Amino acid sequence: MGASGKKLPGHGARRKAFSPAPSIKDSIHGPRPHPVALRVGQRFWPRAGDRRRGFVLTRVAGTHAHGRREDGDPKPARYAVSRLLAVDAEGRGRHFAFTGFAPGRRYRTLARVVAVRGAVATLIVPEWHPGHPVRLPAGLLRGAGEGDWVDVAADLGAAAPAKLQLDVLGVAATAPRAGTLPEITSTSLDDGGRGARDDGPGGVVFELAGGDLETAAPVVGGRRELYALDRLRLRAGARVYLAEPGAGEIARYLELISVRSLPHGVTLVCAAEPRALDAPVPCDLRRRMGASRAVWWEAA
Repeated sequence: MGASGKKLPGHGARRKAFSPAPSIKDSIHGPRPHPVALRVGQRFWPRAGDRRRGFVLTRVAGTHAHGRREDGDPKPARYAVSRLLAVDAEGRGRHFAFTGFAPGRRYRTLARVVAVRGAVATLIVPEWHPGHPVRLPAGLLRGAGEGDWVDVAADLGAAAPAKLQLDVLGVAATAPRAGTLPEITSTSLDDGGRGARDDGPGGVVFELAGGDLETAAPVVGGRRELYALDRLRLRAGARVYLAEPGAGEIARYLELISVRSLPHGVTLVCAAEPRALDAPVPCDLRRRMGASRAVWWEAA
């Protein structure tokens, strides 16, 4: 009998080239939300069908959008705008998953200046990610101040803020109309909570949606395991704060034992018994199963 994997390239050995490409959802801020409007350059993946193939929008006209399949098939593709924008109860695409923008292009869009601290400005580019802060020198704001909307050009297909190549073109003539851009979800005006301190050795807010802790992570072998969509970088002893369904505040947390990497996300191995916070922390009721958020308060 031959060796396992002998017909695979490199005899089945792991290679960096086989790893998934870097993505914005690798950060603690989670994946992008489904778009609220369509535009050329957006990429989608069908959730159903015998032959699912990703595509890039090339034209949006009226009730239909046209796309180019990413597998090279030259056959024209036509999609209903209503189906492309339809979402389920958790805000994900009902018929099509949004996978971002085609990289390597310059897109015109709007950004909001959420903080200016000395020589550093922090912006949110909602079409790129409504909760991920982007920093740049304050001298490049072209007269814009904290709270202003600005016209920008950026590569919205970038996986990290440094690769956005963000250019501020000037203060926007008008603020965007409600519903034309994803709602800004950053919980900290300075850096989205990435640098916030808590009274433990690091932590993350884990969202439970549609079920309680016992349903999401029953005790097995004296531990609980939570699956997170994000590739979190936490060390043993960190706190996994629980944003529970129906609760407007965070009142307890689990102590992290270890993090196990998966092809898509991580498993958070935690102690079995949740611990109570000295004082509950207010939290909005947005919930997405398996999603995580940065810690935004100074002390628990």
